[in-house]
Amino acid sequence: MGAGGIPSGGVSIKVGRVGSLPRFGAKPNSRMDLYNENGVRIQSRWYDHNGIAFRNRDYTETKYGVHDHFWTTYSETYIDDDGYIAAFINRIKKHEPTDYINYPS
Repeated sequence: MGAGGIPSGGVSIKVGRVGSLPRFGAKPNSRMDLYNENGVRIQSRWYDHNGIAFRNRDYTETKYGVHDHFWTTYSETYIDDDGYIAAFINRIKKHEPTDYINYPS
């Protein structure tokens, strides 16, 4: 995390649907924010030093409200066909409270 809670790798913006953010291959120590076609932020994803997802924040309207999910890596990292560091990871389904202190939006 950089100064003021901004990831040291920066923040990038993508327009699309939930599930369209990459799981790996992102800029190391970065965050991607996903917006729908109406300009409403629907998801944020944080990436570790290898560019692999480790945390999501869902902003969509559900009975849970705004909430976070963690990702877990269950394999060693490897280099994929495009030359990116990759790993087999899963999003943990448990809804976690948002951590606005360490992961501000």
